[in-house]
Amino acid sequence: KLTGFGERAEFSLDSTRVLFLSKTFGDAMEIDLATGVIRNLTAHFPHHGFTRALYLANGHILLSGPTEFNPASVAAARTNCWLFVLDPAGNARPHPLGVKAAEGPVPSRKRMHIAWSYRAAQFPGGEMPPGSSQMHEADIVYENGVPKLANQRKILDSRDLPFRATLEPQNYRPPQERELIFSAYDYQQGEVFGIDLTSGKLTNYSNGPGVYD
Repeated sequence: KLTGFGERAEFSLDSTRVLFLSKTFGDAMEIDLATGVIRNLTAHFPHHGFTRALYLANGHILLSGPTEFNPASVAAARTNCWLFVLDPAGNARPHPLGVKAAEGPVPSRKRMHIAWSYRAAQFPGGEMPPGSSQMHEADIVYENGVPKLANQRKILDSRDLPFRATLEPQNYRPPQERELIFSAYDYQQGEVFGIDLTSGKLTNYSNGPGVYD
């Protein structure tokens, strides 16, 4: 047992630390596995809490969290989660990447690259019809030490599927990261798919109708 609290734990790239959230809409915490010392990485600036904290390939932290929070409408805060990059070595505030993410974003474990999904209410310009969603990916590049997105492209649009589903990326599949594993919610109670990032070929890995996968 590492802690008596926390959620959404993930190992650092060298497996010496574990990053986790204190709670949903809480702080990003990090525990050193050798010493047991826990650091609060986001206590030095005001925020409305985070729903994801994930390691990037350079050791920086990808954060997802709302810019507004009304305790009476938690669902609204979940659809208003923006992406930020935090340098855990300093005391600067995280830098915004300028995009929203529906639920979990996905960082590569090998390169400065992320994937995320938009749902209709979040899409820039509001041109997506209700119930639709898209997955996108992009590089993270630094200009004068400030991270930003580059080479953004659409991976998949739910409207191009032969069935209705809500898309959420989960992981780039190791070791080559040529495939993105994602959840197809609302289809057969939720299925686990992979998409080949070159050909666009889809594979249903769970194929369990009636089971939430």
